Amino acid sequence: MTTSFFSTCDIPNLPIFHSQSREDAALYERFYKNPPKCHGTIVEMGALDGQLSFSRIVYGWTSILVEANRYNFKRLVKNRPHSIKYNTAICRQEHIEFVGSEAVGGIENYMSEKHNKGWIPKFCENCC
Repeated sequence: MTTSFFSTCDIPNLPIFHSQSREDAALYERFYKNPPKCHGTIVEMGALDGQLSFSRIVYGWTSILVEANRYNFKRLVKNRPHSIKYNTAICRQEHIEFVGSEAVGGIENYMSEKHNKGWIPKFCENCC
């Protein structure tokens, strides 16, 4: 006997995918399409503004969205009013240096020197 944590459902139309490299389409095909799965919970770290988010296309799911960048988080609150949202980073440290903005920002210690060049430091508030 197989136990499923999801319920199956009818999806009226193929979702519109938004990610730059079609990651959302690949996730949909692999985990959600056959059979369509609904009414679960998805956790998305690095949710940005919520518009380019994979969790927008899963039907009837509860979205827990984590975004460290305070500017992205302000837009996330506006764009995803029914989701659970956290303005924090998932890390061990009490403080991180968050540099850059939009989708290319992040934790400076984990960026390559090439990627980090030219970014203006922005500190993450309320992190960890």
